[in-house]
Amino acid sequence: MEVYTLKPVYVGLGLFFFALGAAGAVLPLLPSTPFLLLSAFFFARGSDRFNQWFISTRLYKNHLESLIRTRSMKLPIRNLPGQDGVTSALLMTEQRYWTASVYL
Repeated sequence: MEVYTLKPVYVGLGLFFFALGAAGAVLPLLPSTPFLLLSAFFFARGSDRFNQWFISTRLYKNHLESLIRTRSMKLPIRNLPGQDGVTSALLMTEQRYWTASVYL
């Protein structure tokens, strides 16, 4: 009986993590794959209808479909700009120090 009372909570958490994953697909410093994996987990536990909707979205097909089927990620998915964005941000903040050391 308790399982049915948690289903709305699972769907709510799935929607929350889906929104974070969608934002992560657009924003370079926010990862999308972990949030989309969490939303897949919560939708699968919460509702068949929401799970089928999530599986049919373009975000799922672009980011998670190959991971779920083959248990491996494509190289372009692993090397998304978000991962390189952190490195780029660190390099850009340290650039003034590098420039100063070049002139010395």
